[in-house]
Amino acid sequence: HQGAYGARMEDVKRIFCGGSKSPTDCLRCYDRIFFFGDMNFRVDMARPELDDCLTRGKLAQGLSHDQLSVGRAGQHPRPVQPDPDIAEPAAPYTLSEAAKLGLDVIRQFREPRIAFGPTYKLDVGTLKYASGGKARVPSWTDRILYWAVDEGADSEVQTWKIVPRSYTWIPKLLIS
Repeated sequence: HQGAYGARMEDVKRIFCGGSKSPTDCLRCYDRIFFFGDMNFRVDMARPELDDCLTRGKLAQGLSHDQLSVGRAGQHPRPVQPDPDIAEPAAPYTLSEAAKLGLDVIRQFREPRIAFGPTYKLDVGTLKYASGGKARVPSWTDRILYWAVDEGADSEVQTWKIVPRSYTWIPKLLIS
């Protein structure tokens, strides 16, 4: 799952674009779009490193390795270096043409600032990140993105301003 970044971007392309070849064409049929759910993007950090960030309350440091945030910022996410003795970072993910278009589309969306811990992967019924045999890297997989027609983009279209009032998680909700 950790290395499926390109496949996730291909999913974005398939959802929004169908056979279209341009990000503008993918969104032009809509006035506003809310794209939310378990998007499954992961954090490209070693588990001990991210655990340390979370313990120290350094969410921004963890988010700087979040695949969706990094891709939306116009950078190229890189997988975790499999060999800790190698100082150089791993090569960026290789993206198909469909995944590149998906990335171009997702960059059009906005997301409120994340000020809560990762929502994946918690031990069942607890607020403790997965500790069993598959102690996966905690990640912000549950997301809400939005897009609206630009003000002034088309004088014939009413423009919409979306103003998020809150963006958080509900820690008492221990099911998915």
